[in-house]
Amino acid sequence: MDTDMAAGVDQPESAPADVGGQALDAVGSGREEVLADELSRRVRSGLAG
Repeated sequence: MDTDMAAGVDQPESAPADVGGQALDAVGSGREEVLADELSRRVRSGLAG
C-alpha cells in the first residue's frame, strides 16, 4: 500500500483489497497479527530468531 513509511521501499506494493482481505480473515480466525506481504513475513521471521 502507498504510505509515507513505505516510500523508500523498493518492493512491489500490496493491493489494498488484498491487505484488507487478510486483515478480515485474521479477525475472523482470532489472530492478532497480519503479515500482509513477503517482506513483512521475512522481517518477522528474522526477528523471531
